[in-house]
Amino acid sequence: MRCVKRTPYTVKTRTRYARLRFSDDPNDRGNVLKAAVVNQCECGKDGIRPLPEWAPVTNKNGAQYKCNISNALEIGSRKVEDQFTDGYQDVYYVLSRTGIFYMYVEEMNAFQSVVTGRKRMVVCPLMKDGTAQFALFTTHGFVLVNADTTYNVIIEKDTVAAGAYFRHRVFVGMKNGILKYSAPEDFTNFTESVEEGGSIRLPDGGGEIIAIKVFDDALYVFFQSGIIRLKVGGDPCEFYAEKIPYSGGDIFARTVCVCDHAIYFLTVNGVYRLQGKQVERLELGITFPLKEQGLEGCAVWRGMPMMRYYDTDNKYKTIIIRPDGTALFIPDLIGLSSGDNGKVLFADSQRNIYHLVDDGQGSVWFTGNVETLKNNLGYVGRKCLRKLCFYGEGSCTVTLKTEGKSFTKTFTFENGFAEWFLHALGEYYTFSFTIERGSKIREVYAEFEVLTRYKEVKNDD
Repeated sequence: MRCVKRTPYTVKTRTRYARLRFSDDPNDRGNVLKAAVVNQCECGKDGIRPLPEWAPVTNKNGAQYKCNISNALEIGSRKVEDQFTDGYQDVYYVLSRTGIFYMYVEEMNAFQSVVTGRKRMVVCPLMKDGTAQFALFTTHGFVLVNADTTYNVIIEKDTVAAGAYFRHRVFVGMKNGILKYSAPEDFTNFTESVEEGGSIRLPDGGGEIIAIKVFDDALYVFFQSGIIRLKVGGDPCEFYAEKIPYSGGDIFARTVCVCDHAIYFLTVNGVYRLQGKQVERLELGITFPLKEQGLEGCAVWRGMPMMRYYDTDNKYKTIIIRPDGTALFIPDLIGLSSGDNGKVLFADSQRNIYHLVDDGQGSVWFTGNVETLKNNLGYVGRKCLRKLCFYGEGSCTVTLKTEGKSFTKTFTFENGFAEWFLHALGEYYTFSFTIERGSKIREVYAEFEVLTRYKEVKNDD
């Protein structure tokens, strides 16, 4: 007779541990807490943290600036010498969608139109002998605006909305791939000569010039579908033009964003990163619009590029691109732009002007929430979760779900650490984290027990 005998292991449990990091990539591998839903916070390999806070931009009397322009496209600033003190004050401007350049006039407590009828326009702050100006590169001329709102049209015809300040000269984009440059520190002098101004005819870069950026001690000239790197010697006439290999789609002019380590830009095919002479497309997992609207915007926050665009669902969206090439959605920022001193400037839906600040420094902040996918703690099979250890700061609320049961606890971190003792039987677990202002969670450690099982032993007796 053949019998089957069940022989159990020694009755005891085995304790196991799991170190859990965070990720917002559902395809990420390893023992990670993969985010299924992320709201109003950042979730990545560095943990969970709230979005940047908003601080009001105020005048010298402490009143918040308000943008009285309903179709604001860009909000920027420039430091100028204060007439009554030895210091500096900020002068703010607004660029409208219709090509009007406004400057804030303190005496009027409002933005006043200065230059009109220019359609597409790029603004570049300039400083000469302590005097601040705004260079306006437009499709209808090159204009210099003074701090007192007066202005001069320097070049009237054949300009494009692209230009830059580089090596003490202003470079102005012209039609048919031509760059005009001024004499050193004389932004009104474009006279053709060895020591003064001049022009450079660039090789075919793919359409008209759409943007000119300074990066890595060179000028990068962006065309509709191509890029040329212009390395200038002692004088602009001593230049070397090199075409950057690029095979992506048409470039959105207002998204070309210069960071410390790279240039980023948006196209019909997605976001690209340019480092030196190499261009790569970033796999962000985001569907971008198929057409440029001309209403996009960009800025830099904590060394990371930000882009605002009009999506296919007819909504404006703003993203931050992390150094690892992943993207984070944040609330939409109207008039997104970089002001003086690297401020990220924008307006809210009531047209109040703000800038982004670090945790604990703003007057507007967000409570974040992250819900994760199911996780087996790196061990297949049934187990008993005994303890969770959280490493971070501030306070948070955690909800754990398994087998139809739910456990919730609120923590305040002490010395960067918090513990939760529990008895949660299950095979898979899901987490929900609510992050309060100034808080963050870096990692989670789990301690659980593996339950014993029976083993079949065959016996031929």
